[in-house]
Amino acid sequence: MRPKSILIVIDKFPTTFGHSTYVKEVASKLQKMGFKVTIGAFAFTEEPPKNVEKIFLNKSILFTKKNDLKFDIIHLHQSKMTYFFLFNKRNTPVIFHYHGASNFIQRLNFKISMYLFYKKISKMTVPSFAALNQIKKMCKKIPPVKIILTGVDYNFYNDNKSKQFNNGTPQLIFVGGLRGYKKIDELVNAMPKLLLKYPKANLQIIGEGPESLKLSKIINEKKLDESVKLIGKQDKQQISLRLSSADIYVSASRFETFSASPLEAMASGLPVVLSEHPAHRELIERSNAGKIFSYGNASELCMKIEEVFENKEDFSIKAKNFAMNNDWDYVTKQIVEVYQEVFDDYNVRCD
Repeated sequence: MRPKSILIVIDKFPTTFGHSTYVKEVASKLQKMGFKVTIGAFAFTEEPPKNVEKIFLNKSILFTKKNDLKFDIIHLHQSKMTYFFLFNKRNTPVIFHYHGASNFIQRLNFKISMYLFYKKISKMTVPSFAALNQIKKMCKKIPPVKIILTGVDYNFYNDNKSKQFNNGTPQLIFVGGLRGYKKIDELVNAMPKLLLKYPKANLQIIGEGPESLKLSKIINEKKLDESVKLIGKQDKQQISLRLSSADIYVSASRFETFSASPLEAMASGLPVVLSEHPAHRELIERSNAGKIFSYGNASELCMKIEEVFENKEDFSIKAKNFAMNNDWDYVTKQIVEVYQEVFDDYNVRCD
């Protein structure tokens, strides 16, 4: 028997940064595959994808046994949601997807949730071996794990051939939250060195966050106003236009699980130059679509940019091939396999 109804659970919808993309894409794909899909959240600031239902969650009711959430599968996406859904016994298989724990509070929440509820989680999905290693460092006991890479809307990003936002040679781009652990300041600080080799080089930084003022100050102090642009938050269409206009995607991040932004860049045909974080290494090892540079090493970053730019066509082919083989259709099919596995196992144990 196949599971028919799926409840995808988050704190609020849409959630922040990469979580939203994952939830929206998977919900849409599941609905098109014939599942009844509902997004459950405490607050909604926009409607779910087309034909995906929504349900407002109530914290008080969730903590009691008097709730009527009748679904075949419950799919949790944040550690804190385990408290509300697993505090009491629930007669439904539960899957937890680990997006990452980039700060102390998130790590603490994850550790507590695993300590209390790991036996109640039928399966945990993670986006990379790097993510699995993060989990193992935090917790001794975890549920059974399945690695399913983050997906990408390949056709959407690959179809865009615009060059309207190309303002440099090479045109570099970063997309993501402007947070401290992303180390975007290292990209900016490397630009004077890169400009010695490529006087027309340009870096576009797409996103918003607490590092914005700090980055603006660095750009002004180093007189990089013409070479580095803080673009701010952009919608999916605008991001696609800017990716297709760029030559190389760059990131100096110190924390990732399997970031969606490099995948979106690769679908747009961009090679990538990434920091030595294990998740970045894993992406490059799987795709051969770029190069890795050492943390805080501006000279090596510039050298890798030069190497990739001078061989852009070859890296671009590999980038597109990898993204094409990891689109959301493929990823969602793997998620459905997990649903079926835990659903069958649960029913066998209940018989």
